[in-house]
Amino acid sequence: MRKHLNILYHFIRLRVSVPEDVQDIVQDVMLSVWQSLASFQENARFKTWVLGIANHKIQDYFRKKYRRKEENMEDPAAFQNAGEGEESVERAIIRTDMRQAVAALKQADQELVFLIFHAELNYAEISQLTGMPTGTIKSRMAGIKAKLRQSLGEKYHG
Repeated sequence: MRKHLNILYHFIRLRVSVPEDVQDIVQDVMLSVWQSLASFQENARFKTWVLGIANHKIQDYFRKKYRRKEENMEDPAAFQNAGEGEESVERAIIRTDMRQAVAALKQADQELVFLIFHAELNYAEISQLTGMPTGTIKSRMAGIKAKLRQSLGEKYHG
């Protein structure tokens, strides 16, 4: 689990903006993984299975939140720094511009970008996780890439 903890945390953080709630959900997911480990089937990658459990726990979180009606659902946080260490100022600026361009996308598009580039899932795994047909994922990613190229292209090429 340690190997997947960072991806798990950021996946949950995309949809849940309250850090304490994110931590609670991470703990719930880890407990569920531990309790359900015997039911894990080798036909899926372990990471995909864990993110599927996280997806259900996030849905449970929002169901409870809506039922209580204590507060409005908040917007998902922008992507967190994915790497550590020093980097050049130019590279840091490009990373910031990329994060801003991704943050300007719809939440569902941000999630696809995260699953592909940060969680490193393939289209079939994302289809299994989300229930979305693989062809739909491919076409949505083509549109997302075009939007990002346009957004970043204006800044760097025009």
